[in-house]
Amino acid sequence: MKHRFPASIAKLCNLETLIINPGKFRSIFNTSFLPPEIWKMSRLMHLLFVRSYLPYPTDALIGETFVPLENLQTLNNVINFRWTKEILKMMPNLKKLVISFEHDVRTEWSSYCFDNFVHLHQLEVLKCFFFAKCYMKYQDPLSVSFAFPQKLKG
Repeated sequence: MKHRFPASIAKLCNLETLIINPGKFRSIFNTSFLPPEIWKMSRLMHLLFVRSYLPYPTDALIGETFVPLENLQTLNNVINFRWTKEILKMMPNLKKLVISFEHDVRTEWSSYCFDNFVHLHQLEVLKCFFFAKCYMKYQDPLSVSFAFPQKLKG
């Protein structure tokens, strides 16, 4: 089941926590698709999903003087997101990150920018899940450079 959020969600300008839990229908096939306007919700502190695709911010947002998700502390279950330095600068207070990668043979693991995690200076919890779409030509993600922030807890 796919859940598409309307752009109007950004009108909830004081929203601090967004939890999408489909309850008894919860499965790995429940996926949420967020609109780019999510980046305008500067008060968000916690985004929790079963599975979600987080869109990239527009070029206009990257150039803004404010930090779009500067209050974000928890981001759970984001799929196949590329963690560029510009994106991580928009989440300077992120403490808990749970991410999944559904890999296909056309995409290099390095394109997800795992080496940029070192820029998440407040990060304490990091969980990564890796899935292969094609088991015949599966590439091991551990061959890619990972750089971890110092505050991670074991």
